[in-house]
Amino acid sequence: VAWAGARSALFFGVAEMLGGVFAALAAGLGKQFVARRLSGGAAYPVLLLAGWSVAVLIAANQPLAERLGQALFDGQLYFSDATQMTGVIVWTVIALACLFVLSRRLLLSHVYPDFFRLRGLRAWPVQTGFNLLAAFSLAVATMSLGVMGAFALVFIPPWLAFRRAGNWRRGVALSLLIGVIAYALAFVIALGFDQP
Repeated sequence: VAWAGARSALFFGVAEMLGGVFAALAAGLGKQFVARRLSGGAAYPVLLLAGWSVAVLIAANQPLAERLGQALFDGQLYFSDATQMTGVIVWTVIALACLFVLSRRLLLSHVYPDFFRLRGLRAWPVQTGFNLLAAFSLAVATMSLGVMGAFALVFIPPWLAFRRAGNWRRGVALSLLIGVIAYALAFVIALGFDQP
């Protein structure tokens, strides 16, 4: 979805980063709406297909979008500058602070969903807040790491940490450690062999 937003922004003459972030935020907000109408985890493939469809249509009708699409697919770390790095660092600090505030309530809303209902509280602000946090973070990651790199770092480290961590916090810490080590190792190998 961030990829489609970035391509759409290019088509309309707006900065790609803004388009990607805006589309990801819209998807984060829209996920709640789509998830209510579809069973199981069907909201994710619907968002994926919608984003991919828009990206393909834009690429077919805008020559410059094809180059952007390749950069977003492969990643563009070689072309990142100090401004992008500053934005990533600032967003990382903000995201970690938000995650610290949201994590306990988010875990509670998933493990014991009736807790909020029994206390007369609403769970949707916590879940929507996390969706927006995840969407914005993925949009920022996609703009610098590429679609596959961002997906791999979001999916594989938590998957590996899931059975090895004894609790929620250790799982997050182990996932972060695995992601950082895997990324650093991949970057060094790619540079050493002159590969993308």
